[in-house]
Amino acid sequence: MRIKATYKTLAEWLALLLLNGVLLYNGWYFGGTSGDAAVVSFGLCCVSLLALSVALRGTSSAGLFVSHKSNRFLVAGMVGLVCYLLVGVINPAYRTLPVFGGLEPVRHLEYLPSTVRSVNTFEALILLLCCASVYRLGRALRSRGVLLTAGLLVISATVMAAVALAQGTVHRRGDPVGMFLNENNFSAYINLIMPVAFAFARETCRGKNGWYNNPGVLLYFATAIMATGVLLSGSRAGAVIGLLIIGAWLVLEAEGTIRQRHSLLYILVPLIAVVGLVGLLGLDVWHVELHKPGQAIGLGFANRFTVAKSTWRMFLDHPVFGIGAGGFREAFPYYQPENLGGFYRHAHNDWVQWLAELGIVGAVLGALTVGVALFGNRSVAVCSRVAPGLRQGMWLGLAGTALHAIIDFPFRIPAIMLVASLWVGILSRPRCKNKHP
Repeated sequence: MRIKATYKTLAEWLALLLLNGVLLYNGWYFGGTSGDAAVVSFGLCCVSLLALSVALRGTSSAGLFVSHKSNRFLVAGMVGLVCYLLVGVINPAYRTLPVFGGLEPVRHLEYLPSTVRSVNTFEALILLLCCASVYRLGRALRSRGVLLTAGLLVISATVMAAVALAQGTVHRRGDPVGMFLNENNFSAYINLIMPVAFAFARETCRGKNGWYNNPGVLLYFATAIMATGVLLSGSRAGAVIGLLIIGAWLVLEAEGTIRQRHSLLYILVPLIAVVGLVGLLGLDVWHVELHKPGQAIGLGFANRFTVAKSTWRMFLDHPVFGIGAGGFREAFPYYQPENLGGFYRHAHNDWVQWLAELGIVGAVLGALTVGVALFGNRSVAVCSRVAPGLRQGMWLGLAGTALHAIIDFPFRIPAIMLVASLWVGILSRPRCKNKHP
């Protein structure tokens, strides 16, 4: 029996180690945007799920994961999405010309999902399977596992923001920010984790020692490093969304302070930390940014609106099945207006791009699956003892990413998608009303 308990414990720790390995690897390897990152992530996810299945046979020993029943509607939705993308992979509607890189129509089954380029759709399928795996692992995490995983992500994001600040506030085009390929992806990633860091700081400072002799106060300075990294990254959208997240968190803290008569330090300390560090490092940067001509800023937004409008036309031409997941960069040159320069890999609006790539059928199937994953598991899932503040931080992070997706493409970055899938998995379990795990 001891040997059996030992290998179950080892399997649990292996599953947790690989889960964190996938999340950190993608975050530090340029957001996981390279092709080999997808292969490595898929392999790690498969081994992690295998280790989890071994650990959950019988009684769990390490207290990191808990078994639960699967929702058949969620399983059906995931199988449907996988089959939808897989049919597109084996039913391409075009082939890429080797010399000019254009598209040439080929014979295919028009009444089935198809794609512009099979390789891109296959990569999207791999990312979907990785996200489903991380969701499954996140939903099975006990509170101890949640704290370990979320804590490592907070530490990693703090170090990454410090690296970005050390790089300086002026970046040449193509230079990584933190370890992301541009400032917008970096800011979206940090904004997804930053409110969870606020929650860690609050929950730690509400411990037995309160504010006195409590090292948890230092966590507020970690959040200040993240916030400063975003505000000085050069991403205007990321800075605005970061400020909205900080403002929302302070409003929630003020409401809790009034209702439960908490100390005003829960409002003042994070505010002073963020304002102080930004004031120390970035007043000159923001002075220059705020005095830039409005025409330059407006031109950037106008170009993105033009891209989104052209992507909408792409959807109207293929409304049922779309052009195929990941097919935007091959198809968009045929819709790009002559007065719009540059090469666009993404539409800078994830919601419109998803609709154009998946069509009505795929988009509805995906929306229903995500809805069931987030809200439809409460009748069959075991409850979660995750602190309310952490859940609140995860909701704020997801909301900020969804807002950022209106004018950018955060959900096209594997590192962001995987962390978002983890938050969704944790949030899909209802709060405990008793002392169950």
